[in-house]
Amino acid sequence: NAAGGACAVADAVWKGQARHGLALTRPPGHHTTHSQGMGFCLLNNIALAAEYLIGQAGLQNLAIVDLDVHHGNGTQDIFYRREDVFFISLHQWPLYPGTGRIEERGEGIGAGTTANIPLPPYTGDQGYLAAMDEVVIPLLESYQPQMILVSVGFDAHWRDPLASQLLSALAYAEMISSLTQFSHASCESRIALFLEGGYDLEAGTACLTGCVSAL
Repeated sequence: NAAGGACAVADAVWKGQARHGLALTRPPGHHTTHSQGMGFCLLNNIALAAEYLIGQAGLQNLAIVDLDVHHGNGTQDIFYRREDVFFISLHQWPLYPGTGRIEERGEGIGAGTTANIPLPPYTGDQGYLAAMDEVVIPLLESYQPQMILVSVGFDAHWRDPLASQLLSALAYAEMISSLTQFSHASCESRIALFLEGGYDLEAGTACLTGCVSAL
């Protein structure tokens, strides 16, 4: 199943059996909270992979970068009060599910390990790439995770019917390339991608091809 495959991919990358990883997870998962499925999501695949790495492989800190056009409220909810997972989300604002304000930064020992980057409609390639270079990568450099997990939803693409961020497949490839280069420099090339949303088949094909090329 999707959740089991997500854990298997994460485990293979962590153990060095694969240099990078891509889990073709369907249905998506990042809206699922501790106790509730929502937004087409049943199990939170990337959160379960993170829990597997922490519980079974003994990681002490990892990062989740969420590139889906919708805020990953479920993933944030699961790790909001913890310091062993740094959750970073780029998402359209306002948009479903209505969470992901910049003020949401974690609580308790997790204060500061959530970073939301809400972006207005029609941000486009240059805005996303600037956010990646000027915000996401510096945050990762500061946190120094042992591995990077990426929620990669293709619903920010210009063809997608549910949002209006107008990204190209090339922009997705460049964002994954930036994260992959960071992983080479800082966490022994350990990076794994997990599919989230995306509701146009041609866009999904182009974006996935770009992401695989970037890996």
